[in-house]
Amino acid sequence: MVAMLGRDPWADVPKLRQRRSAKAEKMDAAILTGLPALTSITWLQAQLWDNGVGARGGPRWNLKVKWTTIRPELIDRGRIASVRYAGLSTIDQWRDATKRRRNTKAWETAFCKHTVKVLREIDRARPAGSPEVRVGSISYRYSGHGTIVYPGQVAVLSWDHRDGEWLPCIGLYQAGDDGDGKWVSLGDGIDILLNSYREAEGRREGASDYVGLHYRDDYRALLIERREMAEAKAEKASK
Repeated sequence: MVAMLGRDPWADVPKLRQRRSAKAEKMDAAILTGLPALTSITWLQAQLWDNGVGARGGPRWNLKVKWTTIRPELIDRGRIASVRYAGLSTIDQWRDATKRRRNTKAWETAFCKHTVKVLREIDRARPAGSPEVRVGSISYRYSGHGTIVYPGQVAVLSWDHRDGEWLPCIGLYQAGDDGDGKWVSLGDGIDILLNSYREAEGRREGASDYVGLHYRDDYRALLIERREMAEAKAEKASK
């Protein structure tokens, strides 16, 4: 079961000092909650950038996720999507960065240990020739708050061999209840297979190297229904 972490983890996040409008305060609250329950996401797009082996000032792999939770029939990707980011580093680098973070709670440390254990098992089981597993915490750089790192929310980069090459697979996970009320295990997640976008026609400079989409079952069903209706209409018009 996917857990929502919207109560205790944000007690240490600094509040904005200046007076703000109700709309701005509502936006602040949305920023502080990180990813919603993954089962509530209707549509999600994952974009992955490869900064190169010699990248300086940050990790080689950077992830951007864009999503919406509104009803499928109301989706307008241009106006209602939320965005978060993750810098994906090695398992050891992510573990060390988590340990260095200030005001880390006991459950966050336990979650980190559990996640590292699971990811090491995945990394050891990867096929020969596959790039190593990477992981990063979901985060957002927000004016007035600095970079907010969301405890218990991680993105995992693994690899799948398709069409003669290794292509990335992104897993998004939240902390899950282990049954004793302790948020230390990895809950259910979303897995997204990404396709190469490097050679795409009309690709803009600075665009992501890989991109993938996730659809909730009810939205996927709606898309299929719309496609079938459009095909039937086109067939009828051609007669």
